[in-house]
Amino acid sequence: MREIKWTCVANPDWQWLSAQPGKPAGFPVEGDTVRQGTIKLPPNPDYWHPCINLVLQMVSYGNAYLRYFQENGTDKLQAIAVAPDIWTNEGPVHEQFSCTNSTAGFNLYIEFV
Repeated sequence: MREIKWTCVANPDWQWLSAQPGKPAGFPVEGDTVRQGTIKLPPNPDYWHPCINLVLQMVSYGNAYLRYFQENGTDKLQAIAVAPDIWTNEGPVHEQFSCTNSTAGFNLYIEFV
């Protein structure tokens, strides 16, 4: 098990997805552009942990995921940001951190704690 810190930064076009009953699907990012957290995970190359969900003008959805796995006995991380059927931005696989580099609206930064 390793502890991983994740940070998602979104531009004002996007909204954070809300699951609160009776509320709109999203709430504004403007003035509130960062969400972050930590998670402890065992290594698994096939599991992408969902960090955050976003919505764009109540039409398109975006997701930020991370994965932790081992390769030749070395711990590795990878971040990915996805707007399904529109774009995907994969961060590089790295031994300490990974981040996406999307110009489309939101990015995910991850690192071992």
